[in-house]
This record gives sequence, structure tokens and C-alpha cells, in this order.
Amino acid sequence: MKKTLVLICVCLFMTDLAWGQEGSKTNTKGFGKLDSVSTAEEVEAIIGEVDMHYVKFRVNTALSFADNNCFRLADLNKLTAITKADFDKNGFTDLLVIGMLGKFPVVLSLMGSDGDKISMHIISRYFLRTCSIAQVIYEDCNTLIEFKYFNSYADVRDNEVVKP
Repeated sequence: MKKTLVLICVCLFMTDLAWGQEGSKTNTKGFGKLDSVSTAEEVEAIIGEVDMHYVKFRVNTALSFADNNCFRLADLNKLTAITKADFDKNGFTDLLVIGMLGKFPVVLSLMGSDGDKISMHIISRYFLRTCSIAQVIYEDCNTLIEFKYFNSYADVRDNEVVKP
């Protein structure tokens, strides 16, 4: 009886250990196109290939915005314009990109997958917001994107209600 109980405990411990390691794995299925990206220009080229409507997208490497409060928010959170992670836990590198499309802030994610395929997801493209930023957060075994935005009071119309 004691041997069986010890065997069950050891099996449960090994299973738990394997699950814990699963969450920390990245790029176990092979080297993808997004792994080799190291400059803003390379990211912009990939975005232009994935969606022709975003050919004029520019990575906001300096994290400069029309509103200084947005820069302060980015500086306070120690954000970078390009962050690599595995958001969908498929084993391929994904990118979180903060940039500008014209004068509007845009946050995108590029998701790597089998066959070196890349899909783009638009996290924000709200043209009335002067500040749109995001950061990667690691919580337990999850990789999350935290999105932050605000409108400056100068952009709020006179008849619009400001909600907290």
C-alpha cells in the first residue's frame, strides 16, 4: 500500500513538473521568420508584406507621441516598441509592436506559425486616441498583452461625456 502511494505521488510530481516546463517553452517547433527580426525596418517590411494597407506603418522606436503624458506612461512602464514572446503558446515567436500609421498610434501583434506563416492582429487603431501603448506581462504560465490608452482632454469634443 505504501509503495503504491509513493509511486502515485512520484507520478503526480513528474506530471506537475512537466506541465510547469511546458509554460516556459518557446520556439520548440523550429526557427521562424520572426526569430531573426532585430530592427524596426525588418519589422516594418514584414508588416507591409502581411497587409498592404500597413505599408506606411512605422515602428515608434523612440516611443514619442503627440501627448507627452503618453511618453511618460511608456517610460514609467519601461516599454519597448518591439517585444518578442509566444502569446498563443504554439512554440513560435510572436511580436508585439507599438507604432504609428500616419499620425495615429497603432498597436499590432504579429503571430508566427507553422510553415513560416505570419498573421497580423490589430490591437488598437482608434484614431481619436492620442496614446495607445501595450506591454507583455507574464502571469503564472500565461503570456498576456496589457493594453493602455487615453485621450487628452484637448481631443474630447465639447458635448462628449468623459467617463473614468
